[in-house]
Amino acid sequence: MSIRAKVLNQFSKESKLEMRKRKSAQSWILILVIAVVIVVIIVVGYVSFKPTSNLPIKISYSLDPSTVKENEPAKLTFSITNINETFHDVQFVFNTSSRLKIYAGTEELLENNVYNFTIGYYERDQDREFTVVGSLEENIAGSKYQIHLQVRLDKQIIPELSKTIYLTVKRE
Repeated sequence: MSIRAKVLNQFSKESKLEMRKRKSAQSWILILVIAVVIVVIIVVGYVSFKPTSNLPIKISYSLDPSTVKENEPAKLTFSITNINETFHDVQFVFNTSSRLKIYAGTEELLENNVYNFTIGYYERDQDREFTVVGSLEENIAGSKYQIHLQVRLDKQIIPELSKTIYLTVKRE
């Protein structure tokens, strides 16, 4: 065998070996990419999964406006959805500053900041409206008051339905 043939044969063996190494590396990269894609899909699915609620009612709220002048009313509306469509005794307990007055509707001042009502199977959705009026201590230009709503459903406190709402009251 000539020197040229030996060199070509050696070069051919080395290039075949390089090709095998390259294919092996490409295979590992492909496996790695597939594994990363699978992990991303699992993580996205886990993060975006929201378990369904077992709560029999759902409550959302709006406060309009959230900033008022002293002794000016703000409208606090709760939208209640009766998910399981059975009768429920509901109690709203408002924990807040003594400087805030909460009225059922516009005229009935809540006694001890507690409001009771019953939601029936025939009432899937309903709204409850309250009026909130705030006052300020002398020499205070404004204050941000916290209204913490605790919900009792059929005489049981339901922490998942608790809400904290903020009302800012400013001097005129």
